[in-house]
Amino acid sequence: MAIIGSIGKIINNTISNVGKILSDPASLATIALMAWINPIGTLGYLASAAVYTAGMAAMNALAPTPQIPDLGGLNTNAYVSEATGRVQTIRQPAQPKRVIYGTVRAGGVITYIGTEGSKNKFLHVLVTFTGHPIHSFASFRVDDKDVTLSGNDVVAPARFIKDGTRLVKIYTRLGNFNQAAHTTLTNVFGNFTAEFKQSGCANAHCRFEFDDEAYPNGLPNITAVINGVNNIFDPRTSTSGFTRNSALCIRDYLTNSEYGMGLSASEIDDTSFIQAANDCEDQMSLANGTTENRYETNGSFTVDKSHKQIITELLSACAGVLTYQNGKFSLKVGKAVVGYSVSLNEDDFLSAVDVRTK
Repeated sequence: MAIIGSIGKIINNTISNVGKILSDPASLATIALMAWINPIGTLGYLASAAVYTAGMAAMNALAPTPQIPDLGGLNTNAYVSEATGRVQTIRQPAQPKRVIYGTVRAGGVITYIGTEGSKNKFLHVLVTFTGHPIHSFASFRVDDKDVTLSGNDVVAPARFIKDGTRLVKIYTRLGNFNQAAHTTLTNVFGNFTAEFKQSGCANAHCRFEFDDEAYPNGLPNITAVINGVNNIFDPRTSTSGFTRNSALCIRDYLTNSEYGMGLSASEIDDTSFIQAANDCEDQMSLANGTTENRYETNGSFTVDKSHKQIITELLSACAGVLTYQNGKFSLKVGKAVVGYSVSLNEDDFLSAVDVRTK
């Protein structure tokens, strides 16, 4: 711990030589993390940072733009890649916003990281999960271990408690547009001001107290089970709230101006959406004697995808067909038609009916 405590002085002595490097948020995050986990290696990192950054600039200039996986064709490898990426918390200076419908376990983007305390024994990580307000955080995982919270303290599993001290704390914001910045960060770091509210973005501030045994893999991967978009309009009741109803999620994406297509209500055939929403809530009998809704949407996407790709993925949750006719979008979900009949006469046939027995 004494070595960790001295790393702040080492960084200060070296910073004048790599000032340009340290102006980059991604580099700052890396240095803070390395100082907390591997203080001896941090000095070597700083010494080679300038050369590394110059090389990376050249590589980035030549690197192609990565392609977003297309899941519309049921490409199994692309689906696995997308699902795996969704539950990884990453450090990138710029990432597209994520939207969550229903309930999903997801990782986020580290948007702030820093160390503090006696001998720099505390690591603070701010993870941003969505680009919209959410209903709630249902639970958290740290390194794929479900954790139990008592207030803001992680009280289980036992690896996160050392000699009676709770090593991990989690403070959340649901993404309300009037939310305040985390005082647990503003009171500690002078460069994290009250203006860093992340309005409209759900996030969690995680504080880790240093312990070799608690974090064997270095920086823990933080994920959360999130109940997503919380203001979905239901034309059946003219109310808004959280729902997993597939038809209503599709309607929300069509009309939402923040992350959706921004259509007006006059462009939506609500008669068809009301019927589709009711069909989604048909109770289907299960083998264990319980029932469930016919269709629910529990998934997420990032806003750098095309409208077509996102709509295709949303429709896949309900075997839906979206049509545009007479200036309005209509929706039908997959449901067998029962009791449908039609009357035919000889004028409806092109030729005589030929009946053959088997």
